[in-house]
Amino acid sequence: MTHDIDGFGPSDVQRLFGVSRETLDRIEAVLECLNVWRHKINLIGPAEWDHIWRRHIADSLRLWPHISTDCHIVDLGSGGGFPALPIACALTSEGSGHVTLVESIGKKANFLRTAAKQAGLRADVRQDRVEKCSDIEADIITARAFAPLPKLFDYAEAWFSTGAIGFFHKGQRWREELTAARAQWTFTAEAIPESGGGTGVILKVSEVSRARTFNANTCHRQSKGWGGKNNDKH
Repeated sequence: MTHDIDGFGPSDVQRLFGVSRETLDRIEAVLECLNVWRHKINLIGPAEWDHIWRRHIADSLRLWPHISTDCHIVDLGSGGGFPALPIACALTSEGSGHVTLVESIGKKANFLRTAAKQAGLRADVRQDRVEKCSDIEADIITARAFAPLPKLFDYAEAWFSTGAIGFFHKGQRWREELTAARAQWTFTAEAIPESGGGTGVILKVSEVSRARTFNANTCHRQSKGWGGKNNDKH
């Protein structure tokens, strides 16, 4: 598909993100593959297809200015391939980085492999549950419409422990997810707004670690053993 129903297309993406013509050619190859596969399995709805360049390609490439061109990315719950495939298109054309897409559903994993091969991407697909993939080396973790933020932190803990940074696409309730995550985790967060003024953001998170919790019951038992029991005269 060369343009959205409203006319938004490759030239707009190039203007917004400065990607090369080679990157756009790879993205178009991905979209050709997606157009075939979306009629076979549930990857993207017809209404979304009419706005594929703005809502999916441009939304994915919002990451591009914030990552290094030699990074290794692991994308969790890749599904239809966003943001991983557009980012892999840019990394393959303009850098030396690599993307690993994690997807547990076989049909979706097959689509991702086909799209990556058709576009000639430096990307591989791991068909497995994300909690079993901590052996993958990564500098950056991405996810879009996959899981709430506290659960994403659970999945990504092994990568965070080695200094990885997370970039997570979130909708209008992203502040609630941040609050829920801070009950269990300590971290630094930056909200990257939508370029079109929408309510969603990309949350950039770093320095992530589990929060130390105060266990009142344990403290009470220790206090009795240390003071109360030893002073008991009976």
